[in-house]
Amino acid sequence: MGWDFATTLSRYGDTWRRHRRIFQQAFNKKEIQIIHHPVQILKVHELLRRLLVAPENFVAHLRTYVSFLNLAPSLDSHFSTAGAIVMATVYDKNMSESNLEKFVIFSERAVNMISESFSPSATIVNALPILRHIPTWFPGARFHHFAAECRVYTTGMVEIPFKYVKDKLTVSSAETFIYAMLLNPEAQRKAQDEIDSVVGRKRLPDFSDRPNLPYVEAVYREVMRWHPVAPLGLSHSTSADDVYNGYLIPKGTMVIANIWSMTHDESRYPDPDLFKPERFFDENGDLNTDNVIIAFGFGRR
Repeated sequence: MGWDFATTLSRYGDTWRRHRRIFQQAFNKKEIQIIHHPVQILKVHELLRRLLVAPENFVAHLRTYVSFLNLAPSLDSHFSTAGAIVMATVYDKNMSESNLEKFVIFSERAVNMISESFSPSATIVNALPILRHIPTWFPGARFHHFAAECRVYTTGMVEIPFKYVKDKLTVSSAETFIYAMLLNPEAQRKAQDEIDSVVGRKRLPDFSDRPNLPYVEAVYREVMRWHPVAPLGLSHSTSADDVYNGYLIPKGTMVIANIWSMTHDESRYPDPDLFKPERFFDENGDLNTDNVIIAFGFGRR
């Protein structure tokens, strides 16, 4: 389907390790703090200004700000912040709307199609890989045409050039945060009071404030737990035979993680359907050690 270049879809091996090494050179802790954090803060401030001016368009602002791919034609004047962080990090922090728009057309369709193909029920060839050998003219071989169309859009996305995948997780999580705050004004008030107390009202928070904002941190964790964007995560395939609790999992088996079940496990999270940031504090009022965001998926980073 044309996604061979994508590190996230590569098998563990030399190519994956080479990609990971290059990625870590550009996104190690030092580079993130020195280069990327200032860009992120700048773009967050732009987003906040847009929310202040036109709060009724908060969904459009979140989508255009966080994601550079899933943009609806109706966004029009709100398009200028599309892909702001990603494009600023990789290319030019002042990239024009016209250049961004060129990327969107191919990227949106390519990512939507690859997202569709991840579903076990999307195409029969996911369940029966041997079917990929049947000819394109064979009845029911629509998946061949689907893959060919996806390659067209993916090639366009790469050659325009644009090699990045939409961060649906971040966009949807931002929308979940807005929804959670509307439903839970007391949690919103506590978070705002903490920010006012630590940061004050003369500036906006930045990354250096994070250690001093435990309740805001708890809200973040609860947003990611309460409503994981990808409830079943990303499908994986075993690279070798494995045994789990006495069950043999043959090589090549599709493995799907039930993230929703994990984040709504009542033995770990009582009243899991309630939005309760307080669950991330221990009996001493300190943040507990439950800081792994499994909504981001699994595997080495």
